[in-house]
Amino acid sequence: MSESAKSTSRLIDRVKGKAKSAFGSVSGNDQLRREGQLHEERAKAAEEAERREAEARQARERADIEDEVNEIEAERKAIAADRAAEELEQQAEAERRRTEARAQTAAEERKVAADARVETQEAIAQRERNDAARDRMEAEREASRLEAEAEQARRSAAALDDE
Repeated sequence: MSESAKSTSRLIDRVKGKAKSAFGSVSGNDQLRREGQLHEERAKAAEEAERREAEARQARERADIEDEVNEIEAERKAIAADRAAEELEQQAEAERRRTEARAQTAAEERKVAADARVETQEAIAQRERNDAARDRMEAEREASRLEAEAEQARRSAAALDDE
């Protein structure tokens, strides 16, 4: 059903509900008054379900965007770490060649230090990827919770329809 048709249906339910409720109150017909209230409640429940569905959809969209941003940032950091590692390795090798005769031990220590920095940067990048995945899971749980609330609202609306 299109959004316009849903909106029209809710409006019709509200109008029918108000009319029946008012006529039932004026005429003393409690059954008609209650039926009118049920129409109004069904319209409210349908609006609530749509609102919750929209919230769930927005939460999923935000989570998707956040996930994409985090992935891009993690990739950028990984590339930078790779470049830094390559540069550090090249510098270490050049230094080793220049000073091999006098300071082979010092060159090896710099290489070890460079590798440690690379490992640290990679560990940081991995931690950030893990954090991003955790954030994504939390956002998906929130979206699922909102979807469950929307489903409950739809069931409430359906139950009111059945009455």
